[in-house]
Amino acid sequence: MYSIILIIQYVSIVGLFVESWVIFEKWNNKLHSYLFFYCTANLINNVGYLMQLKATTEEAYITAMQVGYIGRVFIPFGLLLFSAELCGVKMPRIIKVALALIHIFTFAQILLIGKSDFYYKDISFSINEDGFPILAHKNSLWHHVYDAILIAYVIYGLVLLFVTMFRAKNKAVKKRVLMVIIAMFSMSAFLIIHIFKPIQIANVFDMTSFGYIVATVFLLIAIFRYDLLGTEQLAKAYIIDKLSEGIIAADDRGSVAYFNKPAETIFPKLGTDAPEVLNELSGAIESEQPIHIGDRIYTPKTHRLYSGSSSSGTVYVLQDNTELYKHAKELEEMTERAKAANEAKSVFLSSMSHEIRTPINAVLGMDEMILRESTEPGIISYAEDIKSAGNTLLSLINDILDFSKIEEGKMDIFPENYEPGETITDLVNMIKGRAEEKGLRFEVAADSDIPRVIRGDEVRIKQCVLNLLTNAVKYTEKGSVTFTVSFEREEDGNMLLRFTVKDTGIGMKPEDLAELFAPFERFDSGRNRRIEGTGLGMTITRRLLDLMGSVLEVKSVYGQGSEFSFAVRQKIIDPEPMGDLSERDTAGRRYADYHESFRAPDARLLAVDDTPVNLSVIKGLLKKTGIAIDSADSGREALRLAAENRYDIILLDHMMPEMDGIETLHELRGIPGYADTVCIALTANVISGAREMYLEAGFSDYLSKPVDSEKLEETLIKYLPPEKVTYCGDTVNAEADPELPAELLNMEGLDIGNGMNCCGTAELYLETLKVFADTAEANADEIERLLAAGDTAGATIKIHALKSTSRIIGANALSDIAKHLEAAGKENDTARLAAGADGMLKRYRALGIAIRNALGETAGETGEKTPISGDDLKTLYERMYKAAEIYDIDGITDIIAEISAHSLPESETESFRRLADAADNFDWGDIRAALSERLH
Repeated sequence: MYSIILIIQYVSIVGLFVESWVIFEKWNNKLHSYLFFYCTANLINNVGYLMQLKATTEEAYITAMQVGYIGRVFIPFGLLLFSAELCGVKMPRIIKVALALIHIFTFAQILLIGKSDFYYKDISFSINEDGFPILAHKNSLWHHVYDAILIAYVIYGLVLLFVTMFRAKNKAVKKRVLMVIIAMFSMSAFLIIHIFKPIQIANVFDMTSFGYIVATVFLLIAIFRYDLLGTEQLAKAYIIDKLSEGIIAADDRGSVAYFNKPAETIFPKLGTDAPEVLNELSGAIESEQPIHIGDRIYTPKTHRLYSGSSSSGTVYVLQDNTELYKHAKELEEMTERAKAANEAKSVFLSSMSHEIRTPINAVLGMDEMILRESTEPGIISYAEDIKSAGNTLLSLINDILDFSKIEEGKMDIFPENYEPGETITDLVNMIKGRAEEKGLRFEVAADSDIPRVIRGDEVRIKQCVLNLLTNAVKYTEKGSVTFTVSFEREEDGNMLLRFTVKDTGIGMKPEDLAELFAPFERFDSGRNRRIEGTGLGMTITRRLLDLMGSVLEVKSVYGQGSEFSFAVRQKIIDPEPMGDLSERDTAGRRYADYHESFRAPDARLLAVDDTPVNLSVIKGLLKKTGIAIDSADSGREALRLAAENRYDIILLDHMMPEMDGIETLHELRGIPGYADTVCIALTANVISGAREMYLEAGFSDYLSKPVDSEKLEETLIKYLPPEKVTYCGDTVNAEADPELPAELLNMEGLDIGNGMNCCGTAELYLETLKVFADTAEANADEIERLLAAGDTAGATIKIHALKSTSRIIGANALSDIAKHLEAAGKENDTARLAAGADGMLKRYRALGIAIRNALGETAGETGEKTPISGDDLKTLYERMYKAAEIYDIDGITDIIAEISAHSLPESETESFRRLADAADNFDWGDIRAALSERLH
């Protein structure tokens, strides 16, 4: 028996060594690691037990047992990890560490046998009659604990394996797991025999060692018969050889060591001339160009192979990107076609823009003449409606004609303060007449508690609502159109302003909703073929609402009507309710009576600006407050006055020649007593971030030009010493404003309404116009001198001043030209500046002369107009003829104003009068006939 046991141990050791070697050779994942760990531990255990069987002394036996236990304590742990990984169960790291520590502690107790009774006690050694060495002992506490842990291992592992086997659908997987279960049962059975010793041999032979041997046999069957370790390798080989694209492996000497079947199909030369193939691949990779073979296109890539830290060769991978390149070429061709179509569309829209804008400008021009000349309230009311609708229509057409801008997502939102009451009134006036013409009831319901002043993009909101109202009237033949405006106040000082348009029109089918936002398309075209329009309105509306963070909500029932609504978030500026819109009087021009909100006769203010008109405006706006105002036209003059006087507040312009406002402020702070004086930036710079820039520079506050009189007074009240301010009640009566001369009301290039809004009263407006006219010639000469001298910076500052003063008096077109040239000057674009300066200065001088004439002052000290030579007159007529050829009414008007500033020969008076009348009536035939008569 003893000899047989020894033979079994030798065979077991050899078998475990072979198994460990097989696993080591195929080792490439965690499952292999755990199985190798188990087999190695088993091998060490069997070697140790062989030493125990040959021991002849107690000391040798205990030493051999300790050697065997190096592996023995980790056999069940390794098998548990292997089983869990095989079944796909992820054991938490903390549990693995805890179990490992338990086994290490157990091994420590083995090392203390003979010195500690915690594992074994009452030890005695003997050799029985069959030659078996026996270490008699009693099991201590930890031995029983360890046996319980091993039993728990067995139960847990078997449960995992059985569950996995029953869930597996592949027969090979089931058999593989079954072999592992049998191995586990074998080991478990012999463990139980070892613990409870039901047979005699268990008293002299450790049956667990035999159990480990039997378990190993079944694991070998699982490895070799059911491919426990080979599936992944087979799969990889199959993927590389069958499924992947071309793969070529070359060693560091440049010799091809391997290539798969797809690579051989692509390069048949691989078997006969591999270096040529490698050279072709290397060249393509270096030039980053694909390889064309037949009708296929391949992209080569390379990867280095490493064995540890040393290079082992290179792998070339060939990707078949034929379809990708074909698709890219198709996309490129489609892009070019789309680009060409877009350019053609842009050219078309650009051409149509001029043709469509010309009659609209004529309508607005004639309407403006009605507003200036008529004194009948009814006529003025109609004309105001025409002007409001015309301006909105022009804005809409500008967007529609530039639809490429919408498609490219270049539309912007520009928030400004506005009164929703005025917005709603304008919308009602624009749509009410159309509805009444069709016999529709137009009902308006606006919440009277909507705040009086809010902040948002009024123009875009009006555009969206107008599209909805226009469509509602278009698609409604009988019944009504209801326009509702409501709001919801929010906690952060904002509000949701909601617009709803409901009609009793034709409605929409559910399937038509998808076409609602398609450009240039109209749903139910058969039924709506008589409806006019481009079909762009809803597309523009949706995109504008997207920009404003809103969405269009649609409810519709076919044959019964539709309801469109949206809500936009707006900031509340003045929470006072706007009131009942039905009480508003919309007829005629209205200039609210002004009275000062405070008086401060003891306060003293210094206004600094290089433009006399601006200084005149400040003095006029504050005239009734009683503030003592000094003025300075430069930074140096401001510093001189500050050194001589004590000011409560200083209004300081930014852009001034020699020393700008910021430089002046910094030097001002060095004057004794002015370290903390309130200095307010007064500038036309209203770009985003301007306020922060001025505050950072040291200004106390910031006011933009044109100056808003209410904002100016609010700012002064905020900063003036309280003891110098007396607040005025609402009962203060304003002085009667003098009437404006009729010549001003009819003057081209001058928006009286804007000028009055900037200056506050007609009296101040007239004073401002006088200053503008008196300084026009001198300022124009100065700009010409600076440009001629090449002083672009100086000219830009003077043009900046012209931009502001023109805007103040309502010369908006001149202000826009100056703004354009100011930008050119800032960019040092001297070519653009020189090209536009001549026309701007001619318009500037002509407007100055026209204003002086309207105010009763003629050019020159004698009060007579200067005569014009025949050659100059002919030159002006030639320019006018060219303008008539392109229907440039603005150019013709400017030239007529220029001629009117001079005295004409008596022989030319009647012809010129007929020409001016034709221009006033936009009669292009008479204009060309009159000019042809004078030029030929």
